[in-house]
Amino acid sequence: MKKYGFTLAETLITLAIIGICAAMLITTIKNINPNEKSNIVMARKIVGNFTEATKQVLLFNSKTKKMDDIGCNDTACVTDLYAKYLQVTRKLSTNTIGLGGSCSPVGELIDGSMFCIEYDKDCGISETNPVQILPPDEGVTTDVIVSDGTCAMIYYDVNGSEKPNLAGKDQFVIPVRKTGVRVQATNN
Repeated sequence: MKKYGFTLAETLITLAIIGICAAMLITTIKNINPNEKSNIVMARKIVGNFTEATKQVLLFNSKTKKMDDIGCNDTACVTDLYAKYLQVTRKLSTNTIGLGGSCSPVGELIDGSMFCIEYDKDCGISETNPVQILPPDEGVTTDVIVSDGTCAMIYYDVNGSEKPNLAGKDQFVIPVRKTGVRVQATNN
């Protein structure tokens, strides 16, 4: 009578292969951060929404189609103009989530993201360091230098008041020049 079965060597080799596959799977799962991918998608959507809203603000509120001619002298007025063209669910009187700049009120959009706008009628906003428009994605970052001629800085948080509330992680900025949003990505 012939016996069928596996030898000890065959069983150990099979277990070793399963162990290696499990280790690779666990490492891959650990390195995937779903928040990073969703932040990238949300940030792109928000930049698109604010670019379109800026076009509407310039089209309907400026004779010269320039940001320094929209008829506003302060941040609250500019925030109200943008609120007309965005799905703003509420405005908060203070900047409680640590968005950059010296801006308030803070607007909350229907998707839960938050924004505030820093406005200078003379278009003299400038930054010495590059600002990050979008989160880095597959080797491409969107860092831009903000030079003179920038009239507004739109600070936004893709997940609202949820953590981590850190610049470059879930908080970003969109510079608005006299003629609107102009974003150019730099490749690293």
